[in-house]
Amino acid sequence: MNGKRILALTAVVLIALLYLATLILAFTGSPNTPRLLMASLFCTIVIPVIIYAWQMVLKIRDKEN
Repeated sequence: MNGKRILALTAVVLIALLYLATLILAFTGSPNTPRLLMASLFCTIVIPVIIYAWQMVLKIRDKEN
C-alpha cells in the first residue's frame, strides 16, 4: 500500500509541474516556444496514461500472486 501512495504522490507532482511548464511556455516569446509547448502538452496527456497502465499491470500482477 505504501508503494501505491508514493506512486500516486509522484504522479500528482509530475502532472502539476507539467501544467505549470505548459502555462509558462504559453506566455513566453522564445522561438522554441511552439515546439516546447507541444512537447509539454503531449507529456501532460501521455504520462498519466502510462501511470494508469502501470497501475493496472501492478493490480493484475498482485491478483496472480
